[in-house]
Amino acid sequence: MLFLFFPFGQLEKLPLGIGGVSIYLHDLVLILLWVWLLVKKRSWLEDLKRSGIVNRFGIFAVVAFLSWLIALLKWGFGPSLLGLAYLIRFVLLSGVYFVIWVLVDSGEAKAGQVNKLLRGSIFWTAIFGWIQYFFWSDLTHLKYLGWDDHYFRLTGTFLDPNFMGIILVFGLGLEFLRKRPTFFKKLFLLITLAFTYSRSSWLSWLVLLFGWAFYYLFVKNFKGLFSSFANIFSKGLIAGKFALWLMISVIIFFVLPRPAGEGGNLMRTVSTYARFENWQQSWQVIRENPLVGVGFNNYQLASSGNNKADNSFLLVWATAGAIGLIAFLFWVVGLRPLWLIFPIIVHSFFNNSFFYPWVLLLVWAVQGLFKPYFIKEGSVNKNE
Repeated sequence: MLFLFFPFGQLEKLPLGIGGVSIYLHDLVLILLWVWLLVKKRSWLEDLKRSGIVNRFGIFAVVAFLSWLIALLKWGFGPSLLGLAYLIRFVLLSGVYFVIWVLVDSGEAKAGQVNKLLRGSIFWTAIFGWIQYFFWSDLTHLKYLGWDDHYFRLTGTFLDPNFMGIILVFGLGLEFLRKRPTFFKKLFLLITLAFTYSRSSWLSWLVLLFGWAFYYLFVKNFKGLFSSFANIFSKGLIAGKFALWLMISVIIFFVLPRPAGEGGNLMRTVSTYARFENWQQSWQVIRENPLVGVGFNNYQLASSGNNKADNSFLLVWATAGAIGLIAFLFWVVGLRPLWLIFPIIVHSFFNNSFFYPWVLLLVWAVQGLFKPYFIKEGSVNKNE
């Protein structure tokens, strides 16, 4: 049910009418999943200590909470409550990892079925994106509701082309994980990505493509490029696919329509300057509180009303301090497969991608399939 809600994006938002605070339908599903885990499947708790990625995540969560706790002295409980709520949601999202882990390990679900569900959710997300593009392409009036005023850009139900873009990139990565050829589905997702006109997402797609090729050419089961005829043939297919999709990307980039307005201009500078200004504001908060930060997700309280930081790493440094940033990086570098996660890392330098709930849902779901750094009897099994 969780990923059935996924394509609806911001449409599943449920405003609480309390200072602009909202919850989402998937938040309620996550709570139910945690209840199911704690009541029906207690055995997974015994395995927590053997999951390296959970230990890494747990360290960051504890550091983030301590930074929030320390900041109570400065901000007070009431103003800081929103930051705590975001931390709780951040932790709840990890429940996807445990549920998939339990279901796959118990045989109640197959990894292939979960992968198909994820890919299906992203496919329908793309379908909804085209519905928005053809019937509601002018979103300029949404600026009065606090959204960016996008014009003739595919934003989908997320109402943001950048987050829509990174979700599509992730979907392309899941398609590249499949052994069966899915040329037309990849092409559909790539064309959909192009119409977001999101440069950070275009960059992330290229990072994904190069990372995928590098991993399967030089890392996975590497026995030398010319060790056998079968190896040469296999590596040749991968190199051919890489060249094909790189060529297709270049063609799409140059034939992509350029609608009127700043958003359709891939060489635009207005948003670039705005991004630099946003980063400067983040640096100002960091300079004043470099070690422990201003408390996890208390950024709005410390930045004179600016309620977002367009960089996940600067956000963590500003709110959880240098200690929190180190713990965050320790968690991020443990996520697998790295070639699928690295595009999100790159995207997070330009958007707050690592704290976007729908991106985290996908990240944790994939961790549940791969179980990175799963420690058993003193050894480490790094599943790729």
